[in-house]
Amino acid sequence: MRAWLYMVARNLYYNYYKKAKTLASLEAIHTEDVAPVSEYFIKKDVLEEILQKEGTKQLWEAIHHLKGQQKEVILLQYFGDFSQKEIAAMLRLTTGSVKMLAYRAKKELKKYLISYQEGTR
Repeated sequence: MRAWLYMVARNLYYNYYKKAKTLASLEAIHTEDVAPVSEYFIKKDVLEEILQKEGTKQLWEAIHHLKGQQKEVILLQYFGDFSQKEIAAMLRLTTGSVKMLAYRAKKELKKYLISYQEGTR
């Protein structure tokens, strides 16, 4: 997985750098004062974007492994921006039940993500 991620990052970096270099040379034709493109910032931006996307992908996979109401509660609470009180009304549960479902769901997500990082998934 690390090797694949590195290759993707490297290829994205080269594509981005090549595109930025082409744009810089086109701008240089029109203006004489073009600052050189900093490789450090390009690498950092591309790698951060890749890592963020990979983290988001892992989170969605973990959420899809949740069962029933735990999944609903997490999706409504964090992606639907509903309060626990509103979720309780929607699902016809008590607020305490919603809190417990959210707690257990987060515990399951943590367990899944840790096992994913350790490579057991």
